Amino acid sequence: MNCTKSRLQSLRAPHVFGRLVTPNSSLKELSGSKTIDKFDPLTVIGKAPKPRQATLPHELATKIGEISWQWTPQELRQRVAAIYASLKEGTPHKATSDHLDVSANITGLFLQNYISLKTCLAEVHKRLTTSSDKKIKFQPKSVLDVGFGPGTGILVARELWPDIEYEKAVIYGDREMKKEAKRIIDNSEKVVFVDELPSDTSPQTFDLIICQHQLYTKGENPENKIAILSKKLGQLLNPGGVLLFAERGDPLGFESIASARRALLLSNINDSDSPVESSNEQTNHQSKKNNETPGDNVTVNTSIPLNNSDSSTNSNVNTVFKSVAPCNHDKPCPLSVGLSQRLSAKNPGKFNWCTFDQNIKRPKYTLELKRGQYLSQKWVPGMQQGTGGSVIKGNGRTGSNNYEIANFSWVSMQKELQSSNQEASLSSKWPRIMKDPMNRHNHATMEVCTDGKIQHWTVPKSQGKQCYHDIRRAQAMDLWPFDAKTKQDRGGVPEKFRLQ
Repeated sequence: MNCTKSRLQSLRAPHVFGRLVTPNSSLKELSGSKTIDKFDPLTVIGKAPKPRQATLPHELATKIGEISWQWTPQELRQRVAAIYASLKEGTPHKATSDHLDVSANITGLFLQNYISLKTCLAEVHKRLTTSSDKKIKFQPKSVLDVGFGPGTGILVARELWPDIEYEKAVIYGDREMKKEAKRIIDNSEKVVFVDELPSDTSPQTFDLIICQHQLYTKGENPENKIAILSKKLGQLLNPGGVLLFAERGDPLGFESIASARRALLLSNINDSDSPVESSNEQTNHQSKKNNETPGDNVTVNTSIPLNNSDSSTNSNVNTVFKSVAPCNHDKPCPLSVGLSQRLSAKNPGKFNWCTFDQNIKRPKYTLELKRGQYLSQKWVPGMQQGTGGSVIKGNGRTGSNNYEIANFSWVSMQKELQSSNQEASLSSKWPRIMKDPMNRHNHATMEVCTDGKIQHWTVPKSQGKQCYHDIRRAQAMDLWPFDAKTKQDRGGVPEKFRLQ
């Protein structure tokens, strides 16, 4: 598409984290441009609603900070440090085991979990709800949150879709986590808190399902466990509904996401030929330990109150799953080699993987938590340069920075009826920018995922003033509406290693 094409005559104002953005707004989110008018209207459509720095709402930060008052700083920091060390070693996220574990989990992990989900769901919200070229708007009336935390998905979904009528949170782990969730979530009496997923025979279905840190697992055949959970959640989704998975942003978290996406896309071809033909046997196996990974903890509970959804919508006949974001295609992932292969590899990051990040301003409780010998980070020698190039060394927050970076991998899938003739939105096939573009002299390069391939695109200044302006202010997770002068197939996994 050429940059000189006429601009769209009318555009609905985009939203950034639930805040309406008007053409005259001052937007740091739009990467340095003072006004939105400087961008091509197509670029505005493709922009991810991802601010330069995200912040936790003050009221929510205050509630989280109050949790630390129950413990001495030393014992809380020691437990949080143990959780961080476990995750750094590649251990899957675990359900909480006691009251201190609950407090450490919330104070240490909630900030990044919340902002990661907010970044992902804000993109889904823009593509399906506020997009000016989407005829059928996604307006969920029921939501299911599955995770180890205090209903984090419920909090984010409420911000973006305030008209949700029915909310359910499946919280694995110690009962104290449910108590904290009821204190953190406003009007928590409207939320149904349970510790098990609805049964296979339950007529209860949802318009939006959020599943965070539930896929990645170790052991034999982890892909099969992921496929079982993915298909089970897919069965709980109404036609037109969205299923979102979010995991850590390392190679193992990415492969877990890719396995779930692959399982749902394979179910489109033939349900009986999907790789989860032994799901009944494994689903009936109920976990007895709270610290087991949820891939094994898919249990049955027939006492859960039912939603008002029609039971006929629970049927998966004539339904298909389609990728919403960040994938812009339904072809095999060009970066996936399989979770088993990544786990057995000496270096899981040998091949490229799909990950995004978000800069987060640390609230007061996080600044206080991460000071001292347990959670402070040693400065990298030479990282901070003093006057005249002298090296500054020290401990604590590097350079006194008050921010941290959340890395995450994610995918959102929409369940559609095969008979539906929904027109694809204008931006649904645009390539996704994988990493922040690199600005060079008179040109910019970027890595994009387009039509099942990873390519390196080069946009020179000669391609047009508008294109050149927009590409130099683009960022990772944006959709790119224009063409490129040169394209190279580079950055994907070689065909012989790729998982089809």
